[in-house]
Amino acid sequence: MLSLKSGAPLRVDDKIMLEISELPEAGNHRQADLVLPEKREPALPPTVDVLQNEFQRAVENKEHEQAATLRWILGVLQDANE
Repeated sequence: MLSLKSGAPLRVDDKIMLEISELPEAGNHRQADLVLPEKREPALPPTVDVLQNEFQRAVENKEHEQAATLRWILGVLQDANE
């Protein structure tokens, strides 16, 4: 879904492409079931408090890359509010 929304190229296995591209034989007309995801409201961005809690959790768990990313995001938000 994200690929469709962002316009990124889709990668599909050759076997799958062959299966979906075959024409049905006469008298064997099947309709493929297509189930679309339910429409949802866009998620709200996390609050600064949530980001700070996630940052603290990442530091405590020694998740350095996650902590660095959260620290950068918090800095950007702080600069935007000044």
